Amino acid sequence: MNYTVATTDAKKVSVTITRRQLWDNYVNCWKDIAWDGYPMIDSLTKVHSLLVTAESLDFVKLRNLFRTGDTVMLMGDAMQFLDNGVDNGVDILREIIVVDDGGTNVTIRHEDISF
Repeated sequence: MNYTVATTDAKKVSVTITRRQLWDNYVNCWKDIAWDGYPMIDSLTKVHSLLVTAESLDFVKLRNLFRTGDTVMLMGDAMQFLDNGVDNGVDILREIIVVDDGGTNVTIRHEDISF
């Protein structure tokens, strides 16, 4: 076999956030971006249908929002805990746990979070 394995310590950061707070964060960010002239109505409609009008969270669609870089818009102030690559030389693994109104939790794993 021709491969190398490296093992490092990592700090895990889990941020738990409600579906409603994701929406509130997105709207707050959207209004600033829209004010600057960036047309985002299609994005706003897509996120609204997923977070507000859908009966339950669609894991695949929610994960895709984070994969395509909407993380900053969705997380608001919680970004301070996610957007720091290394903590005193220790890598950080991130996860976001979205709590749905019905009590269902959807976990967005490190590999699905894009800034």
